[in-house]
Amino acid sequence: MNVFRLSGWALSGLLAIGLSACDSASTSGHTAEVPDGGASVSADRIPTASAPSSYVVPSTPPPFPMDTSMPGRPARLPAAARQKSQAAARSFVLSYFAAYNEAIKNPNKAQLIGYGSGRCAACYSHGGKIEVLLQNKWHGKSDFLDLSELKVTQTGDSSVVVQGIGHELPARIADKRGRTVLVGPDSRRHYRFTLSWTHDRWFLDAIKTSATI
Repeated sequence: MNVFRLSGWALSGLLAIGLSACDSASTSGHTAEVPDGGASVSADRIPTASAPSSYVVPSTPPPFPMDTSMPGRPARLPAAARQKSQAAARSFVLSYFAAYNEAIKNPNKAQLIGYGSGRCAACYSHGGKIEVLLQNKWHGKSDFLDLSELKVTQTGDSSVVVQGIGHELPARIADKRGRTVLVGPDSRRHYRFTLSWTHDRWFLDAIKTSATI
């Protein structure tokens, strides 16, 4: 059983928040076979459009409606995230990533519905990553991301920008037998979240990241 430790490229093709790497991997539409060799493969030896362990990637992003017109609300949204305030906006971001971590450990796209607007490309991408886990019958064995130092840096009549540090944890992805098949990075990035207040609630409009810090 080969276990792959991926850095940089890491889980970007599967779970990463960053749009450039994860979008190219999530729409490549192929099945990549396990390379021959030892138990670890450096990122620069893995083609951008490939991934180990017979990793099945949908040819197109799966349907994952998250439009603002949807009546549904996040199932576990805390009361602290339901107000039109800067503190509530920060709490909303934390709630989303708590749901995302849980959706990785217990793959279920429904946990993410109600957070992103129709403009949030990263939110759609995250749903696609969960779909990959479901198709491969994989799951996360630990949290993928920890956020800290969140602060509101811009405000408007019905929008805010929240920025902070995201610690992409060395998450392990396991198969249905519990065997580790992928190991994520241990890196930190700047995160920028754009939220809008509409229909008396917050929605994520965009999630962007910087290079590793």
